[in-house]
Amino acid sequence: MKKIAFLFGVSAFALGSNVIAQEAPSGSAWSVEGAAVVDYWNNSSGGVATGTATQANIGAQLNFDGSKAGIPLLRGTFGGFYNNGEPFSGAEVGDAQGVSNIETGAEGFYLYENWISLNWGEIVDGEGQTMVKLGLIDLNGSFDAPNVSGLFMNSSHGIIPTFSQTGGNGPSIFPILGLGAIYQLRLGDANKIRVGVFDGVPGYPNDPTNIDLSLNKADGVLLVGEWEYSAEHLRLLFGGFGYSEATAPILAGPNRRNRGLYGQAELNPNGKYAWFLRAGTANPDVNFLENYVGAGVVINDAFAKTDHQIGFAVARAGLSEAGRTTIVGAKDSETNLELTYSAPLGRGLTLQSDIQHIINVGADPSIEDATVVGLRLKYEFGTN
Repeated sequence: MKKIAFLFGVSAFALGSNVIAQEAPSGSAWSVEGAAVVDYWNNSSGGVATGTATQANIGAQLNFDGSKAGIPLLRGTFGGFYNNGEPFSGAEVGDAQGVSNIETGAEGFYLYENWISLNWGEIVDGEGQTMVKLGLIDLNGSFDAPNVSGLFMNSSHGIIPTFSQTGGNGPSIFPILGLGAIYQLRLGDANKIRVGVFDGVPGYPNDPTNIDLSLNKADGVLLVGEWEYSAEHLRLLFGGFGYSEATAPILAGPNRRNRGLYGQAELNPNGKYAWFLRAGTANPDVNFLENYVGAGVVINDAFAKTDHQIGFAVARAGLSEAGRTTIVGAKDSETNLELTYSAPLGRGLTLQSDIQHIINVGADPSIEDATVVGLRLKYEFGTN
């Protein structure tokens, strides 16, 4: 609690400082935004067991825009969410990639993104030409960040599974975040380079809703670096990550460093037909999954209806040789096929239908291929 009070005290001091204050433009510097999401899932065939699940996630955050308070250098976000923790992939499907991107496995209130950023130079999309961000950070908002693939519900289309599987408690991503810092530099109109350092073991593995604001030498750190090119008809990025502390291998042998690479390519990301390709690798000695490839297409303004979207995507996660030894007769991969349709209902409401077919569920030959159907109702709210 003392550490939390200290962080908020530092933020309050910075916001009130006259050293960097300038004449404030009109409009409130503070805004609120959030979303309530409810998913209904039905595993109609195959998988571990047929059955249904209803998952819910409700989150909100308070944003500060210093440019509206005479402090153009400073921005901040302070938020959290509640999740009902209803299992589906673990209880009914048994897949390795995660059918729903809001599944946490543990009910409770979670402290989420709480950070401040310092920005120098021209502000574009809320970020300066040079930006430094400090606090509790979802690294997936900056590294391997989804754009076109963000429409899909399967977790692999948010952050690739060869990255999300790593670490003593996963990297600093939804739902469990750790302390981190990001430095980003915008080069011209199209290029960005960014580097980040994060707690090597965010949160507490046995207590997922309890936040950990300490940094322990034994946990080490996660280092991430990325280059991004973004233009009207093309978006490219390439990155890599590595943990400072060695990890015990799946098979016998000395501890190994957990490292990996990833990349994305998007064609016509803002057009009628938007395409994406994503891929990644991870150290096969210490990870269940060694490689990943995902691809898909999204049709915007589908059926001549504004903001309606329909998309199809494929996600293939390949097992490492060591990973295959953990399952008798293991398949070499799991493949997910997803078809989804999103339609706005007005007043912040969106309805999204989804069907996923999982081939080689969990790479386990004893589990039949599964077909799941989902329906998502999302309500977004906010103030400017």
